[in-house]
Amino acid sequence: MCVPRKVDKEKVDQATQIIESCWDENNPDDGKTFDQRLQEKIVSCEDEELKKILKFAAPQLK
Repeated sequence: MCVPRKVDKEKVDQATQIIESCWDENNPDDGKTFDQRLQEKIVSCEDEELKKILKFAAPQLK
């Protein structure tokens, strides 16, 4: 997976917000793991560039 060399700061900020929204402390009672929540966000993401950034940031998710 390759992320473009020049990544829009706004896209990185959006990816950061998505990743932070998946943290366990932000979802204490949903019964899911961080990886499960992030995978759901990646799958539902319609922005291909943002999806690439999220996948690059979470290489454990294939």
